[in-house]
Amino acid sequence: MQQSSIMKDRETSTQSKQYCSNTYSVEITETLQLTAECDADTPAEAEEIIRNRYRNEDYILMADNLTSVEFKIVGLPGDFRMTPHDEKIRAVENKYGLFLFRMGLTHLMDVGIRHLSPENILSAVEQIQRESQEAAEQGKFLFMTPEFQIKIIRCAEELSAFSVWELFSYIKKYVHVQE
Repeated sequence: MQQSSIMKDRETSTQSKQYCSNTYSVEITETLQLTAECDADTPAEAEEIIRNRYRNEDYILMADNLTSVEFKIVGLPGDFRMTPHDEKIRAVENKYGLFLFRMGLTHLMDVGIRHLSPENILSAVEQIQRESQEAAEQGKFLFMTPEFQIKIIRCAEELSAFSVWELFSYIKKYVHVQE
């Protein structure tokens, strides 16, 4: 019965995988407990007697002995811990939100890390502000607010602190790309 339940979970997971953005490993820990009694002269002797009985299978713990279950996310398959770089990139993602983060990544890849210097960033911010002012004076509607455009550039600026390979590794593991 246990095995068929696991197989059913795997089938369901495989069937719904196309709709999930990530696959996580979740550790399940069950605690079984039984209190056994014995006659002994000392606590150490009592423990030894019970250990021997347990090894001899005098006590078999079953589902009735279940006292707790814990679930813990341990990571993605093949990479059970986020690297320090992953954690720093995740902090940038959390700071800007997923949408701005993705746009920042796109901007960074479009402009290139080497071209995203402090001078170029300042120039781009000033250009956005000028164009926004001109559009307002002409009564034109902008698709993106200047603040939003500047946040994209600032996100790209923070991401430029990482190597291309650190970013590619993070994207591969944590940024779902829908085909």
